[in-house]
Amino acid sequence: SLMVGREIREQYPRIDCAKGRKIFEVKNLNAGRKVRNISFSLYEGEIVGIAGLMGAGRTEMTRALFGVDEKSEGKVYLYGKEISIRSPKDSIEHGMALIPEDRRKDGLCTELSIRENIALQPG
Repeated sequence: SLMVGREIREQYPRIDCAKGRKIFEVKNLNAGRKVRNISFSLYEGEIVGIAGLMGAGRTEMTRALFGVDEKSEGKVYLYGKEISIRSPKDSIEHGMALIPEDRRKDGLCTELSIRENIALQPG
């Protein structure tokens, strides 16, 4: 409450349910100055959100995970198998997608037409 100036009440109470199988895991991801020792797992049926204050490293973490920026350390697993992500093309081949924070700046090729943007394929 001291951070936001009001009492925070649980708007979405936790509901206990059985976890599915682990489908995605990140262990000790390090990239740049802001992304340090990030680890998390995603299980079938879950939705995971990444939140934080501006400048806390959210964008840098997602860019490193997707292969836009280089990671200095860390492992990524998909269905229990370690995968190598060195570029966005690698991520796309593994079935991943990234919706950038600034979609106009980072999600479009503004010199191309709408038709060409819709049909973009990893090159």
